[in-house]
Amino acid sequence: LFAEYLPAIRRHGAWLYKRMLWEAAAAGHALWLAAEAEGLRGGAVGAFYGPWTHEVLGVDSNELRDLYHFSFGVPTPTLPFGDDSRCLPPYGHLQQLRSLRLEERDRVDTQEAS
Repeated sequence: LFAEYLPAIRRHGAWLYKRMLWEAAAAGHALWLAAEAEGLRGGAVGAFYGPWTHEVLGVDSNELRDLYHFSFGVPTPTLPFGDDSRCLPPYGHLQQLRSLRLEERDRVDTQEAS
């Protein structure tokens, strides 16, 4: 989600930046609810990649500011990214990871289990 940036800040003052972030979060929440209502899953990403997004899209970051990213899609039943309904304790995975050798622990498997 993008918002008019410097022109709005000049017109209304620096306080508006917090308001823009709040409104972006409210829009993201509405997107999340809409995705869920349609049987999809969604997630807010924030705008950690804002500078990269500005560069790739050729957007002047003084005119428009990238405030919020949101993704949605079809859920998958398999872990690690699936819609598994088991409740696991927070950080419960760390004990298993600590038992692995470093080269095993740091390897990333991008294949979904079949």
